[in-house]
Amino acid sequence: MISALRYEWRRIFTIRTTFILLACALVISLLLGWITIEALHAIGSMSEGQESPETAELAGMQLTEMVFATTGGVIPLIFLGTIAAQAFGQEYRQGTIRLTLTSIPFRGRVFSAKLIVMLLVVAVGWVITTILTYLLMSVVLSSKSGGQSGGLELSYLGRGLLFVLGFCAIVFGVTLLTRILALGVIIPAVFWAVAEPLLITTLGGSVAGSGGTDGSMTVEQSQPWIAQILPFHNGMQFVEGTQNMASGGLVFLAWVVLVLGVSWILFDKRDA
Repeated sequence: MISALRYEWRRIFTIRTTFILLACALVISLLLGWITIEALHAIGSMSEGQESPETAELAGMQLTEMVFATTGGVIPLIFLGTIAAQAFGQEYRQGTIRLTLTSIPFRGRVFSAKLIVMLLVVAVGWVITTILTYLLMSVVLSSKSGGQSGGLELSYLGRGLLFVLGFCAIVFGVTLLTRILALGVIIPAVFWAVAEPLLITTLGGSVAGSGGTDGSMTVEQSQPWIAQILPFHNGMQFVEGTQNMASGGLVFLAWVVLVLGVSWILFDKRDA
């Protein structure tokens, strides 16, 4: 197993694309973070001669949610997901998978080593990107509002990191199922950004009822049944810490295990 890990570690860091994708995720996140703060400040400044209420409110609140919306959105995760897809996709595309399985004949070790190294690289890259994005947004917000921004909520970002790793694990599995690098990234990203919202809208709509004693609408009552089984919708509920956090996390985890399990079975049974 150690030799498989060493092989995969050397492989992933000898590919220039790995560093390019990490840099792209960082640059995009920084750019989106700066645009977000500037846009919110511009909207608040539309009130003539008055202090921006939006900016003043943001100065005293946690930036964690905005930071994750920036670094954990679809666009940055496409770049990080491509690193996950390359673990097998690049070997199948270049035909080196046969050489890999010849040098390391135990497929379970190859699968585990690629998954572990990929998750480690993605985790470190995302954490660094998130910290730098927070620092940039905090500095820009402080300069706009004249106050101090809130700190990071580590529990929220911890759940966000698990979501990012789960997304990349799904990309990893889909790539192994299709043996096509591009499809491994496109299918989960499109399903998350396009298919899930369409399914929730068309198969249930938004039928909310008065839930609590104060007459407020509860999230559980406004969600259609399809939303309870969708992977990324439930994953985001887990990250946001809603009332469905536990069930959302379990559903998302079940999808990750399912995709990885099926991909492992087919990888073990099919010819390279």
